[in-house]
Amino acid sequence: MTVRRDSSTESQTPKWQISGMLCLPLFWIMTITAFCYMTSFLLFQFGYVELGRSSPDSDEYIQAAENISLSHILSGDVDTLRPPVYPTMIRLAQILFGKEHAYLALIVFQYFLYFISIWFFHRIVQEEFHLSPLCSVACVTCYSLTPTLVAHHQKILSESLSISSFVIIFALISFHIRRPTYRTVVLLGFSGLYLVMLRPAFLFFVPLLFVFWFLVAVSRRAELSRHLVGLGCTIISIALILGYCHLVQKKCGIFAVTEVAIANQYMIIVQSGLYQYGADTEVIDLIQTSIDRGKKLHPDFPPVNSWISPYGLPNETYLNYFGSLQCQSVALERQAAFVTQILRDHQWKYLRYCMGKFIGVQHEVIGGRLSPQIITFQLIYFLLACEAITILLYRFRTNCTTLFRFMLWAAIAGVIVTTVLGAGHATRPPLELTEYSRLVTPAIPFVIILIFRYIDVLLSFWKTIGKTLKTELSNDTISLSYRK
Repeated sequence: MTVRRDSSTESQTPKWQISGMLCLPLFWIMTITAFCYMTSFLLFQFGYVELGRSSPDSDEYIQAAENISLSHILSGDVDTLRPPVYPTMIRLAQILFGKEHAYLALIVFQYFLYFISIWFFHRIVQEEFHLSPLCSVACVTCYSLTPTLVAHHQKILSESLSISSFVIIFALISFHIRRPTYRTVVLLGFSGLYLVMLRPAFLFFVPLLFVFWFLVAVSRRAELSRHLVGLGCTIISIALILGYCHLVQKKCGIFAVTEVAIANQYMIIVQSGLYQYGADTEVIDLIQTSIDRGKKLHPDFPPVNSWISPYGLPNETYLNYFGSLQCQSVALERQAAFVTQILRDHQWKYLRYCMGKFIGVQHEVIGGRLSPQIITFQLIYFLLACEAITILLYRFRTNCTTLFRFMLWAAIAGVIVTTVLGAGHATRPPLELTEYSRLVTPAIPFVIILIFRYIDVLLSFWKTIGKTLKTELSNDTISLSYRK
């Protein structure tokens, strides 16, 4: 017996419809974005490479990459200045494409990963925020072509991967909340390890994952086994991070992901004026001598903290007068002991100083003039406050959406706190203000979402008022005509 094939369109497997794809806004956004990326890259690729290698941090990443070898890995010899993820990528690019073309290839990869993250960003906008079509298109386009974000892809720095990776990881959080699978669970469980080894400022994300697994287990008990697997992967990630910190301690005596954390804390102590309360008088004399010498060499430098001194410390303590020579003159272990003693004995003064810095007053005023950073940070604080109110109001209505927004709110807050507390304290004082824009970049995509979210709310509110007024006017017209 022969079987006759049904040639009708209903029985055939559906194929890709080109006309349908051409009608999708995301298709055109990504097409225009790809064209812009390729054009800018072809026009300025050599300038990109030179610019990417001009930063001192880029030189440190490249130096860390050149020190990576199999013998170093097996012996546990780690680089104490830079975590291993980005140097490893540089090393792979050098092996695959040679040192002459490695940095160009890495820049191409950074652009490609950011281009892929546009799709994940679009999914977050569609599934978690349900913006109107116009606001959704504008939001994704803004993320795709914002110069502040795109400019980081042309540099040999970890900011590009931080932006793209953070967006993709939050898309995985959205996928897991709505459709949990073991694949997303494992990826999320080890995402904390990846982020910390990419950039130590992401340390806040690991405890945030613990909170996430607890909350999602309470709200989604049916998939408890998957949540436990994710929790187990997170615990393994923490163990690996602690093991890496132990290797750093064996090499430089400091239990941390990198020794830069101690140097930053040391600079914070100096900039705040708390160094005067230290027990090591020799270190205090070195700091004061460096500051006095800097004042004589640069008498016209504006003070960093010219507005307030939150607990009565003198205002003449300026980071501008405190260069890399001072950090090099004090051993790292001695810096760590000095910082630990001050934080132990004067933790409330330190906390008060950090709070003053967090609100964006003390270190955002340069020469009596408000810098653009204070406006940016105050806008972010306002958006976070609005989102916190929204989370509290809708906690019993939309569990999945509320859980995602809580994670998003906490992540933005974590990025801001680590940015404000750690920016501008490197050993290159002229780069102080640029450190803020660099460290805050992973939060910028989600700030874009919040901005368009509230724009959409205002537009909806305006449309509702317009319809109400129109209805009332029409009713008044009908009543007047009836009376006549």
